[in-house]
Amino acid sequence: MDFTAFLQKELGPHSPSEIEELILDNIYKDLPMFSLDQKKSLEQYTSLMHLSLNNLGLVKLDNFPSLLGLQILELNNNQLKGNDLRLIAHLYPNLYKIKLSNNLIESVDVFKAFENNKIMKIEVKDNPFCKTNPNYTKELYEIMKELRVIDGQDKNMQFVDTTNYDEEEESESELINDFDDEEEEFEDDLEDDEDFEDGDSGPNKKNKF
Repeated sequence: MDFTAFLQKELGPHSPSEIEELILDNIYKDLPMFSLDQKKSLEQYTSLMHLSLNNLGLVKLDNFPSLLGLQILELNNNQLKGNDLRLIAHLYPNLYKIKLSNNLIESVDVFKAFENNKIMKIEVKDNPFCKTNPNYTKELYEIMKELRVIDGQDKNMQFVDTTNYDEEEESESELINDFDDEEEEFEDDLEDDEDFEDGDSGPNKKNKF
């Protein structure tokens, strides 16, 4: 069975091009790297904004799908060493949040791959370098100029809730898109408009799997 058919079976019938959030956590127990078939199948998800690949056993980032609109990538609980993070930086220019906790990253230097990206939030806890380098948060902020939150805390060590995708959607989209006052006023007008009071399928509705 090819990967496209596998996803249809595992997730139920769906149109890949309409899906914006794809959760594939634990879908495999031991997947060192993606195959070309898996790469091509995932690239059918052309509207994808959030891809979660936690706990798959990933060792390498070879054959990762090209998804230019991707904004959130989860890679927690894998076996990545971080020496190929440049592939992530290249494939996902619009990425603003990445989760890499509990991998095998030994040096903060691998994050230099993201020094020209616009990532604002990152999770790296439970990697070896977190234990050996007490200044890793300071160094990450110096390397990644757009970074605002590390492991759920901002630069002032204040907790920032970054757990749920839906709860973050409005605030994080504001960080990415520099909305001006007129656009915000227009959105407020729409919310107050009687024609939109009973609408359940507005522009912010997400298709998820």
